[in-house]
Amino acid sequence: MDVLMVTEIYPPDCTGGGWSTYNLAKALHNTDKVDVKVLAVNQGEVKEDVPVEKVCVKRFPNEIAYSQIEKEIRTRLEEYDIVQGQHSLTIPSLGRITEKPTVGVIRDYWPVCYKTTLRDMWGNNHYRCGMKCLATVTRDFSIGIPYKLWNHHYRKHLTGKLDVLAARSSFVEERLKEHGFGNTEVHYNFVEEGFSEGVKLKGEGDILYVGQLSEQKGPQLVLEAVPEVLQRFPDKKFVFLGKGRKKEALERKVKELGVEENVVFRGHVSKEEVKSRMKGADVVLSPSLWFEPLSRVIIESKALETPVITTDRGGNSESVEDEMVFDPEKENLADKINRVLEGSFEQYMDHPSEKEVVDNWIETYQSLKENY
Repeated sequence: MDVLMVTEIYPPDCTGGGWSTYNLAKALHNTDKVDVKVLAVNQGEVKEDVPVEKVCVKRFPNEIAYSQIEKEIRTRLEEYDIVQGQHSLTIPSLGRITEKPTVGVIRDYWPVCYKTTLRDMWGNNHYRCGMKCLATVTRDFSIGIPYKLWNHHYRKHLTGKLDVLAARSSFVEERLKEHGFGNTEVHYNFVEEGFSEGVKLKGEGDILYVGQLSEQKGPQLVLEAVPEVLQRFPDKKFVFLGKGRKKEALERKVKELGVEENVVFRGHVSKEEVKSRMKGADVVLSPSLWFEPLSRVIIESKALETPVITTDRGGNSESVEDEMVFDPEKENLADKINRVLEGSFEQYMDHPSEKEVVDNWIETYQSLKENY
C-alpha cells in the first residue's frame, strides 16, 4: 500500500508537529505493509531517511497555495493508494481530490477556530468562535475580517470533503464533531521505539517545566506553587526550559517571591538536553490554561517514566493519571507537586506505543482502500 504524505512542516528545522509527521512516516515506512513518500512543501533542508520530494508553491493567499499543492499532488496521484495531508495548508488542498482516498491530520483547532486555539483576545477559552476571536487575528477590521471569515469557511468546506480527519486526541475529535465534521477518528502521536534507551540523567531531582514562556502555557502557575513547595522541600530546584515573551515578567515574579536560588530559566536547549532533564526530573509540569490538544511533553515524559502533572484543559488529561490532573481555578498545583515528592503517587497509565499507533493507521488505510 502506497501513501503520499503531504506536509509544509518537516525536520530538521521545524516544530513538534513536523517531527510527529517524520516519526509517523518513518514508522509506517519501516513496516512491510506501507510504503510512504513525503511531499515537502516550501521546505529547505529535509531529513531523507524516509523517501521525500520537495516542491515550492506560493504561500499567500491560501486559495492559490491550495490549488498549486493540489496540482502537484495530481501529477503523482496514480502512484499512490492514499493521500494524506499533515497540516493546515496541505489538508484543504486535498478537498477537491476524489480519485483516491484522502486523510487529514488535525493537530489543533484551525478547522473550527479563526485563531486556532479556542482562546479569545482576553485569554478566555471557548468552544465556538465568534467575532471577538476573529478580531484578535485581524488588524485591518474593514478588509481583514471579511477575508478571514471567507477564508476560514472556505478551508473548512474543503477540509470537510476529506474521507477521514484524524484528530490527535479525543478532545480535538469532540470539537470537530461539534462543528459538523462527521468523518473523524482519533490517532494519537507517539514517541519512537528506543526513545528512552541510553538517556543520560541531568538535573536529577528537579521540578521541570518544558514549553513556551507564554501565559496560555501556564508557567505563572508554576511560580505561584514555588513558595509552598519550598516550605516542605527547601532544597528543590524549579527549572524552566523554553523561551517566550513572558520571561521578563516571570523573572520579576521570582525576585518578588525571593526564590532566586531555587528557580532557573535555561531558555531554549537542545532536544538531547530536554530528554536528559525530563528523565532526571522528579516531576514534569504541563500546566496549560488553553485547550491544548495533547502536549508532546506529556507523551515523552510518560515514555521516560517521569511523573507528569497537567491541567484538565483540552486533551492533556487523556494520558495522565486522574490524581495528577488539576483544575487551575479550583485546585492548588503545589499540592500535586508535594504528593509526587512525598512518594505517594505511582504511575499506572501508558500512552499508546509506536506499534499500537502504527497498527491503528494501517487499519484505517486498509479500510479506506477496500471500501473506496
